[in-house]
Amino acid sequence: GVSENVDDNIACWVDGVEYAVKNGADIINMSLGGLEEFTTDESYQSYQELKVAIKNAVNAGVTVVVASGNNGSSCVNECPANVYEAITVGAVDKNKMRADFSNWGSAMDFVAPGDDVTGVLPGGQYTKSLGTSFATPRITALCAMLKQAHPNYKQSDIEKVLYSNTVDLGDAGWDFYYGYGLPDFSNQTPGTEKNDYDNSKDLEYIDICTKRESFKEDLEQPAIDGYQCTISENDIDITSISYTYQASENATIPESLTYNNKTYKVRNVSFYNENNPITVTKNLTVPGTIYSLSDWAFLSLPGLENVSLNEGLKSIGANAFSSANMKEISIPKSVKEIGYNALGYYPNPDPDNYESIKVKDFVIRGYVNSAAQSYAIKNAFTFIPIDGKKIGTVFMSGNCTYKVTKSSEVELAKVINAKKSQTIPATVNYNNKSYKVTSIAANAFKSKKKLKNITIGKNVKKIGDKAFYNCKNLKKITIKSTKIKKKNVGKNVFTKINSNAKFIYPKSKKKAYTKIFG
Repeated sequence: GVSENVDDNIACWVDGVEYAVKNGADIINMSLGGLEEFTTDESYQSYQELKVAIKNAVNAGVTVVVASGNNGSSCVNECPANVYEAITVGAVDKNKMRADFSNWGSAMDFVAPGDDVTGVLPGGQYTKSLGTSFATPRITALCAMLKQAHPNYKQSDIEKVLYSNTVDLGDAGWDFYYGYGLPDFSNQTPGTEKNDYDNSKDLEYIDICTKRESFKEDLEQPAIDGYQCTISENDIDITSISYTYQASENATIPESLTYNNKTYKVRNVSFYNENNPITVTKNLTVPGTIYSLSDWAFLSLPGLENVSLNEGLKSIGANAFSSANMKEISIPKSVKEIGYNALGYYPNPDPDNYESIKVKDFVIRGYVNSAAQSYAIKNAFTFIPIDGKKIGTVFMSGNCTYKVTKSSEVELAKVINAKKSQTIPATVNYNNKSYKVTSIAANAFKSKKKLKNITIGKNVKKIGDKAFYNCKNLKKITIKSTKIKKKNVGKNVFTKINSNAKFIYPKSKKKAYTKIFG
């Protein structure tokens, strides 16, 4: 059972691992986890006991497979996902793309299908679910099959076979988001699987990523100048603020800290301290020497109004800026990763509701074709190019976000909460100006299963790849535009829609459009 006391839950996990090992288990599946950075001292100690239990299990010859977690961010503080001795599994969708919710990081090993998974309920009923909890058992099952075929295999042997029979996804070799990739044994005979993959180069890269990212329990963790820290060889992470922190209206993150007569460069920052919120701080400056901001980094600053981020920052963690008082933010070009609800959201005051609340009329300023612009499109925030030009501006109209592509033209970038019947208009208005809707972006309506009828407006000239891909219930497509040419229609635009879908074309374009769309 699940207790309201997180320490009790972790203790149950520890007992479960130890019981499984004691009773001769070969494989352990752990589709569970929690964030260490939310814990009290007692909970932190419980997580350390869980890590020890898993490491002991692996040393005893048991294979342990764990879920990476569902925050859409780094699993560096997600336990047991961050236990390097375990096999950590993320989730991909049906197109073998990383699921948006799937965690990533230096502990990642493999991915498996975990989006839109069919499950069985009591009484012969079926349901659809998602999560890395559903991806993990698939890898666990493969491990069990390999153990059955090779009873003497230890986890390291099983992992080598998995490496050797994996479809590489993402960047070549191991990477942050897919690990080694998606294991595939479809062409292998049980007992004679390939085991020849040399991952020595991958291990070198993983080691670099681990040193950059990981929160290790064996690192020194002193309090310095009011910051609780974790020290590695040459760098230091601010993991929270301590009770000696001196709060002020204007706060600046230090570029470096000195400890035992040695100066360390600050690389990662979190001000999170559950028991010590600071309401006085309104303005925050993050220097460009800081590499990343952790998940929930500034939850302890609920009164935050203005943030200055500088060129050099690489990533912003999930829910990093959780303040209802912030109305806009400027994002440097160097930022390549922005986590789930990182900007423009604040915590729900209802303790039983974990869904963050959206800040009304939030504005993001940044560079065109950047992570900031992509984040604005996906979350339906206004995006204003930092250079002052209008091209690249993103705004919301109806239930869609639009991106300005020319002085009087826009692209429908993303539908938010698609309706059953949706019309792409001929024009939309923004700041008292009318824009023609001339294109539909790639993936704009992808997998919107509520969508049944779509009408494409008369000014559309271009439709991107997979614009309506996997809209399983899409039955009627009405195209009013006469300006669409085959060269401007992407791949798989209407693939995996309802098999009986009906297309309605303008009379003058019926023959040409039939060749394009079928």
